[in-house]
Amino acid sequence: MSAEMGLNLSDAALLELFNAYNGCGKRQAAAGVASVRFCPHGVQDYLRAFSLYKQIVLGHCRNGQVFHRLAQMYEKGQGVAQDMQKALSCYQGVVQVGVKTQWIYIHALTKLIAAYEMGDGVEQDAQKALHYQSKLSEAKLEVTRSYLRLYLKKPNPRAKRRLSF
Repeated sequence: MSAEMGLNLSDAALLELFNAYNGCGKRQAAAGVASVRFCPHGVQDYLRAFSLYKQIVLGHCRNGQVFHRLAQMYEKGQGVAQDMQKALSCYQGVVQVGVKTQWIYIHALTKLIAAYEMGDGVEQDAQKALHYQSKLSEAKLEVTRSYLRLYLKKPNPRAKRRLSF
């Protein structure tokens, strides 16, 4: 995104943006509040989340996998505070840049449908749930078509082959 806009951000600036986005800036550090456990696994997860965030901000995500992994981290609270709204925002990113035949695209749509139907992390909205449901139907149809194309390209092993001399 920022690469397309012509921004050139240093790692320090990106880290500050990431901390501000997650609400763990200098004010919380000064107050001694830590939203992430700083055990070795917590630090590794935090750095992994920052790395994914950096790829998104710099526009280095082409197929949605980065959005999907970051969404899972927000959903489970790995390296960042658990936040369903940010997870859903990342799932929407998967839908925007993902390929319809990827399983992460279908998984993201399923998460968004459930969230809008149940009001988990967002306000209940039947219209948005139906919108994502139609996208899910299109994606499943596309997957079925691609499998059918692969199946029809395979030679039938039971068919007798005729040899011509």
